Amino acid sequence: MRSILLPCTLALASIVCGPAQAAGSEADHRFIEQLARMLPGDARTLHAEATAGQAIPECVGIPLDSLIPNYDGLTGAFLGAPQVVVDRPVSISFQLQPPMPDTVLAQGTFLGVFTSATGMPQTRVGTFTAVPDNPMVGTLLLLQTNLTTPEPEYVFAVLGLLKDLSGSRITGLCLQGPIRAGTPIHRPFGLYRTM
Repeated sequence: MRSILLPCTLALASIVCGPAQAAGSEADHRFIEQLARMLPGDARTLHAEATAGQAIPECVGIPLDSLIPNYDGLTGAFLGAPQVVVDRPVSISFQLQPPMPDTVLAQGTFLGVFTSATGMPQTRVGTFTAVPDNPMVGTLLLLQTNLTTPEPEYVFAVLGLLKDLSGSRITGLCLQGPIRAGTPIHRPFGLYRTM
């Protein structure tokens, strides 16, 4: 994997962000360009393959053909069905940070229970960056648990999201991944709000 520049987040600012790295549309653009070079395939290709004329029962009720301009309302706890694919969240909570000026990226912290190769669920804690719809990489959710490496450890394509009737809270996410070079593309999976 190539090294990518993670955008500054409040949690990481003192560790990885220097004073010269300012948040904003230019930083977003550099981040997305580097991400596009790193990924083995983009989320748009995955979305087209995942939704090409077939139902996705794992993501029932979540619209898959809508644009995702932002992740407002993501803060909360989500639960999915038990998974057989390694490194997928079975349950996860997100805490959005207040948005930084001129940025389209949603950033914050997460705590989740993930599947593992041993079959025993593992708790993971870290930071996340959610990339809204864009022509270079589509929509992505990047999870980082190791602050010493610049590459995101878990990259998921966001195939769709569901909001409540008021539009203020995300109540469901349809994800595909984790995306890694040389690994097969597995069926998508849904995460639904519990709190």
